[in-house]
Amino acid sequence: MASQKPSWGRAIGRFLGRSLAAAFVAAALLAAGGAFWLQRNLSPERLRPMIVNQLERTFQRRIDIQSVSVALHQGVRVTGLVVYSQPGAPQPVFLSAEVMIVKYSLPALLQGRFVLSLVRLVNPRVALYRKADGLWNLEEMLLSSRGAREGTGLSLPPLSAADEIRLEDGVVRLVDKAHGLDTTLGGVFFSVDDFSLDKPFPCRLKLAGKGTFRGKSHALRLEADLELMLAALRADERTGLAVRRLKAEVDGRVFEATGRVRNLLLPDFDAKGSFPALTSADLRELGFAASDGWAMPAGTWDLRVRTTPVSTSSPTPAAYFVDGLTLSAGPWKLEASGRLGAADRRLSGTVRTTAAPLERAGELYAPWSEHDLTGSLDAVVSLGGTSDAPKTTQWSLDMKGFAFKFWNGKRFSDSDITIRAQEGFKNAAIRVSRGSYIAYSNVLSELDAEVRFSGADLVVPRLNLTWNGSRVKLKGCVREVKTWGRVAVDAEVDRLRVDETYTAVENLIAQRMAELGRTPQKDRPWASTLRLAIPERFPDMIGRLRVSEIASPNFRAQNLDLSWSLQGIARELKTVNGHFQAGFGPGNLRNISELQKAHPLVNVLLIPYVEMHKIRQKSRGSFETAVPTTLDFTRMFGDFSAGAGVVGVNFIHFDSQPFQAYTAGTADFPKETVDLNVIMRMTESAQNLPYSMVDDQGRLALDVSLVKDLNKPEVVFRGRKVGSRDIEKGLDEGLKRTRPMPDLAEAVACGRGG
Repeated sequence: MASQKPSWGRAIGRFLGRSLAAAFVAAALLAAGGAFWLQRNLSPERLRPMIVNQLERTFQRRIDIQSVSVALHQGVRVTGLVVYSQPGAPQPVFLSAEVMIVKYSLPALLQGRFVLSLVRLVNPRVALYRKADGLWNLEEMLLSSRGAREGTGLSLPPLSAADEIRLEDGVVRLVDKAHGLDTTLGGVFFSVDDFSLDKPFPCRLKLAGKGTFRGKSHALRLEADLELMLAALRADERTGLAVRRLKAEVDGRVFEATGRVRNLLLPDFDAKGSFPALTSADLRELGFAASDGWAMPAGTWDLRVRTTPVSTSSPTPAAYFVDGLTLSAGPWKLEASGRLGAADRRLSGTVRTTAAPLERAGELYAPWSEHDLTGSLDAVVSLGGTSDAPKTTQWSLDMKGFAFKFWNGKRFSDSDITIRAQEGFKNAAIRVSRGSYIAYSNVLSELDAEVRFSGADLVVPRLNLTWNGSRVKLKGCVREVKTWGRVAVDAEVDRLRVDETYTAVENLIAQRMAELGRTPQKDRPWASTLRLAIPERFPDMIGRLRVSEIASPNFRAQNLDLSWSLQGIARELKTVNGHFQAGFGPGNLRNISELQKAHPLVNVLLIPYVEMHKIRQKSRGSFETAVPTTLDFTRMFGDFSAGAGVVGVNFIHFDSQPFQAYTAGTADFPKETVDLNVIMRMTESAQNLPYSMVDDQGRLALDVSLVKDLNKPEVVFRGRKVGSRDIEKGLDEGLKRTRPMPDLAEAVACGRGG
């Protein structure tokens, strides 16, 4: 038994040796057969037409290649690949590559199946352009090749059947003439892993190099991690794109975003991202028009969009809805929502901001820093029109604690202002509920105003304010506001301090002339000052001013009532014409001699009384009181007309306890001359006076003329005996010459009949 053991060992050894030899021979025969099979079936002569045919099926375009080679360790190597564009395209070549390498699965190949593991394009050049119908050539290619996937025998499948797709060191040109885009991107890397037509698959995109955008060259870097779902390129709601990470760097400025698109045919998507701080120079570098001074702090954005179909059975988009767009940058925040029609491109939307800090507005636009802007802003803008021609349909601003300095010291201070407008500024309403406005050293405080733009007109239903210690209430209208065709005003003032008002008006005129580069002449007569202070063109005016109390150191009166309707007002008053009325009283005059010196216009009215008083006092033998010191009066009222610069005094009636007067005549402002007839009398009988100087009741009564220089008229006694009823008769005749004023209520409401 022991002697048999060596024979079993030798038998097993011979069996194993023969088995290994057989396996080696079989492997050698199989390798030789595989090599012979590959050489026969994958020879360059046979592969070239197959590759050209399959690529033409894939791209639906004419294909050309230079050469094809096969290596077991590398796969199929194609050099000089050219994919031509469709006829009529702006670029003759859609895709070209120096080398295309296709790796395949050898086990599957030995089973007669060609399974790609990798498609790699080296140094490719791709031309992507948008056609006139809005379709990109890449979209057109994918749509035209949809479903063209079957084949028989051993053939090269479409590139999209590969597990991995690589595009390395490529150049991509993007052309969209409709939007002014012509950009060339270099250093492009694109990869797809686990590609599938029916399942989501990841892809990565990188590019680094220089690109051209709006005629300027930029250093670009882009990195993107994406996930695509193609759903076999069918009209399927499962299609989508997820942007897991997108980082773009343009000339060192970094932009980042993430987001997701669902259903590429009826896309619903949401995205968010960030952007760097940008200045006017940055925007211009990026190819946008931007004037100096603008800046945008670094910020973030968040966007949500959904698409509605034409019908439940159609995948055609009817409209795109922006459910929310939020833009935040520093202290600023904008929110928007809206709708865009897919077919007509009609646009509707709303943009708003809340509690924007105006004191930091200089961070957005540097010149605003010079205006001391403060307060908070709420704004809403409604958009309309089309995506190509958007327009503002409505907008509103609400400013709290608003302050803004204009030029030459003009400014708003601590004001609450609300503005509502439609169609630009055609129909607008402005409401000021508090605050102050300062201009030309005048302060308008305690503002309470409402202003409306109605078509071409400006309507002021209410303007309440305090000026120079006086509370003013005003309603008004500016007809044809661009040209200031006519101004209508209805104003009430509780108390007017005359001397301070004179000073304020004089300062205003002086500052306004200085603003216009003019130097006011000193010691100019009052009539000249009035004529030359008026601008070259002044609007026609209709209005009424009522003052409850007028006061100055030497003058006090109640119930001032001034009404006017004037046209053709211009410098030097040569063309003015119209009608006006004025009245005030009761009142009191003190220190009459000082009042005459201080107020030349009042002096014209006081001369008759002063002269009459002198005569009466001298008749009494009292020379110490020849010049009156005080006068209490009941009422002064006058009616006036104007034509070619000449003021016609229809009548002026003055009534007081000691003195009464009636005046009529003319005052020529262009020539600064006056010709007034004055009938005046004292109310008490007088003694020691000539018969011609008293009326039938023995009262001092004179008929005099004020003539020559309007600034300092001369008194001429006419020597006529005045009747006891001459003043009353003159007043009756004067009243007959008056005519009613236009309908002020309709005029201040901008009524066309007013």
